[in-house]
Amino acid sequence: MELINRLPFPAMAFRQFDANGDLDCVVSVRGTFVHRQGQALAIAAKQEDFQWEDAYDGDPHAGPLLRQTDLTPEKAGTDITFLGNAYAPNGAPARSWQVGLRVGELSKKLEVHGPRFWRPVIKEKWAGFSAKEAKHVLTDWQLTEAEPASQVPMCWSKSYGGQVPGTGDPETETPADVEARNPLGCGIVNLEMPSDHAPVAAPQITLPGETLNWREPAAPQGLGLVSPWWRSRQQHAGTYDDVWLNERHPLLPRDFDARFWQSAHPDLVAVPHLAGDEDYQLDYLHTRFARALGRLPGITLGVRCVGHDRDEWHVLSLDGVHFDWRDDERVMLTWRARFSLAEALGTELTLTRVRLNVEADAPGGVAA
Repeated sequence: MELINRLPFPAMAFRQFDANGDLDCVVSVRGTFVHRQGQALAIAAKQEDFQWEDAYDGDPHAGPLLRQTDLTPEKAGTDITFLGNAYAPNGAPARSWQVGLRVGELSKKLEVHGPRFWRPVIKEKWAGFSAKEAKHVLTDWQLTEAEPASQVPMCWSKSYGGQVPGTGDPETETPADVEARNPLGCGIVNLEMPSDHAPVAAPQITLPGETLNWREPAAPQGLGLVSPWWRSRQQHAGTYDDVWLNERHPLLPRDFDARFWQSAHPDLVAVPHLAGDEDYQLDYLHTRFARALGRLPGITLGVRCVGHDRDEWHVLSLDGVHFDWRDDERVMLTWRARFSLAEALGTELTLTRVRLNVEADAPGGVAA
């Protein structure tokens, strides 16, 4: 199965089993663009390579997901993600401020805070009249005031989550329990911790106006990519039991949900897919622009299957808008199409830019 790519972007056609064990053809494209203030994204001179596997910042269990593999077979909606920093208004250090990310009609606002900590509250308690000295007891945790900061990394490590203190056993190599919604986070404390414990980093990324209470779990908030084993994705992976092993393997479980493939925070998945040409706005997430404004390119991609007895088109869905502003102003867009392999076998696959016209003579209302 050969793909003729007439685009300036890396692409790949590959095979994928469907739920019934039949093979599908998946065409996946990754395009690298550059933000231009107040204008449409420009095609970057240097394109990122096709992403063969998930890419992490170091250990996958200790660092964030930076790129999702382009071998993902399908997505029900468009993922919108952001990697980078939040910048204080006017460049002046502030204790807290709001940031926002909007693409088209979908948006999310968050509040970021300078470094702050849970400080242990210790009280003296006497065991009885015979006690020679008081015992120091941890009775509470108090949240310190946030320190002024000029920027805050928009990383999952600054959001609620992480390890649960008092769990795990290094001697038996038993790993500690973690917050399944964000294993990389911070801010979990309890009264079982040692009385001489140092202050613990508290979440710096929250919902606007959210009040933290160490006794109550908070919903982790962020704009970054989510790893496959985090709760928001793992809950859609399906059931892997003896029935699956004996009756389905190597196919996915019958209760597998395609939402598993979405790598954005659930609040940042646009359903139906974005079409392209939507405008976007990022507030206090750009090093120079307090409000970064731009527009997605208004392009549509299609793959043409031409054989001795067929001439068919499949339009790709725009299923990813990924801002990576850690070092520059790049924005990655990903497109994908999935169709029966029978439609691709014995044909020439050509990937190109297309225009949609329901009145066109081209099959499916698509014209090159």
